Amino acid sequence: MQDFVKRLIIERDELLAKWEKLRDFISSDKFETLDDENKSLLAAQLNIMGAYLCILERRIAINNKE
Repeated sequence: MQDFVKRLIIERDELLAKWEKLRDFISSDKFETLDDENKSLLAAQLNIMGAYLCILERRIAINNKE
């Protein structure tokens, strides 16, 4: 496996952990105590992180051919 693919996997794993924490926070009671602007921004952040995860997954898939 090429070094840059290893780095992509590490980046993906770290981002996935952050995405899961944010997803769980958005489902929590504490999230409901936030103002509407923060709720909206966090929801947008979660979506963008999800899109970035998809990009990383695809890059790993197309470059991890051994």
